[in-house]
Amino acid sequence: MKDDWREYEIAVSQLLAGKVLRWFPHLAKKDMAVYGKKKYVGSRGEYEIDASAEVLLGDVRLLFIVECKYWSSKVVQDVVLELVGKVQDLGANKGIIVSKEGFQLGAIRLARAHGIALWHFQPGRPRLFIPFVAAIDWEAVARSFETTWLDGCAEWTITQKTGPVTIVSLIGRKG
Repeated sequence: MKDDWREYEIAVSQLLAGKVLRWFPHLAKKDMAVYGKKKYVGSRGEYEIDASAEVLLGDVRLLFIVECKYWSSKVVQDVVLELVGKVQDLGANKGIIVSKEGFQLGAIRLARAHGIALWHFQPGRPRLFIPFVAAIDWEAVARSFETTWLDGCAEWTITQKTGPVTIVSLIGRKG
């Protein structure tokens, strides 16, 4: 993929569509819509969201909003704060930040505190995305893989026969 943020946003929209289908496997296609750039109006104004998914479960509408950061540096906590505000104003069910280069520790802490999902996505590189689940035995995971701990957050690297796969969207808390 060329170094192009527009192509990155399209790839993220496709990734989101695949995840929504996995999250809701019995959902009829008419009850799901995934968008690239789309404008949403909240009480504090209008927002252009990079990617979003709208899911209808009966008469309940779920909204997932995604901010894409195709930056040459890690995402900072101000980006997380901005998305928290958008999630609250739009009444979204989940906010997700997708980054090409990862996240600074402050952004990870803030995202964890506010329920924002962080995905490290580099098209063309194999990635394994595992959502944060409090019930995971992080110490067992750490013993199973090469683990790097940074202030209570972990990054795992596992090797498969096909080559290295890095899990960077999996964040565990030590202790």
